[in-house]
Amino acid sequence: MKNILIISEFFPFPPYLNGEISTLYHLIKSSYLSDQSVDLLYLENQRNENEDVFIEDIKHIYRIPAIKKEITISINGTKILKPRGIWGISCREFEGFDASKYDFIVYGSMIEACINSKICGERAVRIIFAADSPILMYSQKMVNEKKWINILYYQIQMKVCKTYEHLISQQVDKIVYVSEIDTNVVREYLEGVDIRTARIGVDEFPKQFLHRKGGKIELGFSGLMTYRPNHLAVDFIINRVLPILDNRNIDYHMHIIGKDPDRKWITIAEKNERVTVTGFIDDIDTYIAGMDIYISPLFVGSGMKNKILQALSIGVPIIASKTSVDGISGMRSGENFWLCDENPEKWADMIVELYNNYEKRVLFTNNGRKLIKEEYSWDRFARELLENDILY
Repeated sequence: MKNILIISEFFPFPPYLNGEISTLYHLIKSSYLSDQSVDLLYLENQRNENEDVFIEDIKHIYRIPAIKKEITISINGTKILKPRGIWGISCREFEGFDASKYDFIVYGSMIEACINSKICGERAVRIIFAADSPILMYSQKMVNEKKWINILYYQIQMKVCKTYEHLISQQVDKIVYVSEIDTNVVREYLEGVDIRTARIGVDEFPKQFLHRKGGKIELGFSGLMTYRPNHLAVDFIINRVLPILDNRNIDYHMHIIGKDPDRKWITIAEKNERVTVTGFIDDIDTYIAGMDIYISPLFVGSGMKNKILQALSIGVPIIASKTSVDGISGMRSGENFWLCDENPEKWADMIVELYNNYEKRVLFTNNGRKLIKEEYSWDRFARELLENDILY
């Protein structure tokens, strides 16, 4: 039996709050860890409402009050730059956590790894679940950027991230990403670092998805709306795709699903009965199951998109951009989804065509669920931790 300490910025329950929490939750619940001794240490600047939840899989839970410190660059009091990665955690009650009894210390992300030097104990193998690469995201943003100030901003952010990652990588034994694309990007500048890939999973949706024929087209997009790529995607949907559907007199209803939506979208939804902005949804799977088509026009971003895995598991037919499906092996346009570029006219065309093609929607559902079962279950995730010699 191995002794494992998992360190998270958040208390990782419930699992739907964000990708990091979901991964840690299923890591703890995996059949592999059920035979191990697992403790949790989480850092927060306020009490978590889920703190009192009984978790039978975790033997000990340690909470360390912490204050996040960020460095920003301001002009006349206006913040113009907040370099990602230049920050730390101030733990007033942190005297040096004794980790000498642990075989593995698992950090939920690069963020938590900044306290690595404060943790005592040389025995443990120290692992970061970094998930995705910000370097890849910023390099994508620079491709079509024309404003020099934005290009400079992205270059600075990339420099900051690389510096931080170089520093942290020297203090841990392994760094794990969720897609080979991110892994390969990081390997180019973190030479000599043990970098692995472990594909995340998704829960299999227990209900049977029902396809409708005729009537209003229910469209959905989901995600944490403070995440910049999701924010840009919603702007693209509302400002560029929906007006085309309006001009074609298409009967549709667009659902913007996720926490912290922009106020301007809420204002639009209040005036347009064809748009619903939900905010946080407790049972997001069931809500998405009410859609006819899931659309994902992400044009920047990195890592594996859990929203796509979630829609595949539920069985909702998908129209997605290349960025949305990058890193997900087995995604084939015309077999389990339709691929679309940045042309809003094509998005409108595909939405109408897919909705009118009942057989194609059924095909996407069947093939998508098959892909999840074979390649992206949480059991597969646990097996990859063993096969890739990550937690062994």
